Amino acid sequence: MASEGDWGFEYESSTAVIITGYSGAGGAVTIPSTLAGRTVVSIGEDAMSYNEDITSVTIPDTVVYIGMYAFAGCTSMESVSFGNSIETIDESGFEGCTALTSVTLPDSLTTLSAFCFYGCSSLESIVIDEAVDYIGDYALRSCGALQSITLKGPEPGYIGELSFDLSPDGMTQVTATVYSLNNWASSVLDNYKDNLATILLYEPYVPPVTVATTNVKVNGTWTKGSIYVKVNGAWVESKKIFIKNNGTWVEAK
Repeated sequence: MASEGDWGFEYESSTAVIITGYSGAGGAVTIPSTLAGRTVVSIGEDAMSYNEDITSVTIPDTVVYIGMYAFAGCTSMESVSFGNSIETIDESGFEGCTALTSVTLPDSLTTLSAFCFYGCSSLESIVIDEAVDYIGDYALRSCGALQSITLKGPEPGYIGELSFDLSPDGMTQVTATVYSLNNWASSVLDNYKDNLATILLYEPYVPPVTVATTNVKVNGTWTKGSIYVKVNGAWVESKKIFIKNNGTWVEAK
C-alpha cells in the first residue's frame, strides 16, 4: 500500500492539493483522498505517466479533474476505478494504456478530452454516461478490441473528429447498448456496421425505430435473412436487435 511519502503534490489552496508524481512500488494503487491534511482534488499533468509497474488504480471521490497524460503509457494497468466526482479527463489522460480492458465512466463526468483513451488496444468495453457533453478528437481512436459500447445519454454538445473511429480491422463482433437513438448514437453504430452483432435499445429513451428484414428465396422457399436498422438514412445490417419492453429484453424477429 502506498504511503504518503510515495506521492508528489503541490498545494492548490489552503484546503486542496494536486498530485504531481508517484514513486511507489506499483501494483494495485489507491490514490489517497487527503495528503498533508488537505483534500486531493486533481491528478496533475504527467503525474503517473509511463509507469509500467501499476496494474490498477482506484481514484477517490474527492478528485474532480484528471490532467493531461496523467496515466498515459501505463502499459500494465488493467483496470481503473473512478470516483464519483470526476468531471474532466483531460487530453491523453489514459492514452496508450494497452492493458486496460474495461472502463465505466462516472455519472459526474462531463468532458472526455482529445485522445483520452487513444490507443487502448485491449479495451473491450466502455460505458459513457448521460452527463458527458464533450468528446474530443480521437478520444477513442484505435481501440480495436472493443466488444461492448454503451451510450447512455443524449447527444453531447461537441463530438470531435474521429472520436469514435475505432480502427476496426480485426475487431470482434460488437454489442452496442443505446439509450437514445440520436445522431451521435447513429454515427457510432455506423462505424460498426460491418461488425455489429447486437443492438440493444434501452427504455425509457427508445424512440420509434425502423426495422426491416430481408427475405431470400432458397430452393423455392422464402427464408428470413438478416435484420437491418436504419442509421442516418442507410440500412445497417445487425444479426440481432433487442428492445427492452416492460423490463424484459425482447428479440426483434
